[in-house]
Amino acid sequence: MNKKLLKKLAAESFIENSLDEKKIEAISNSLSRKELKIFINELKEQTKKSTVYVQTALPLKNSDEYLRELENLFPNKKIEFIVDPSLLLGVRIIDNDNIIEINMNNLLHKMKHHIVGAI
Repeated sequence: MNKKLLKKLAAESFIENSLDEKKIEAISNSLSRKELKIFINELKEQTKKSTVYVQTALPLKNSDEYLRELENLFPNKKIEFIVDPSLLLGVRIIDNDNIIEINMNNLLHKMKHHIVGAI
């Protein structure tokens, strides 16, 4: 089986931005070890493209409200919330290769770099 077909199979393994476990199991049982590696990598790539990761320093209290807003900003994508205490205060939104980062930690590092550079 060639890479193009494996890529197509990976793309068709999703139902409404979620993996279809039955399809994946059926497909993976018929693949060789080499093909399986390619298939898994394509699944990871497809997941990365179809998911927006929202990282916050603390759990969100009104996550349903934020979810609706994010679904409007990123239609046809799955939104996943992740708590990352290293952000201090702020948010990081990862959409495939695009990263939007607004947090206190970044601001403090930029200020420190600017101050050290001025001295």
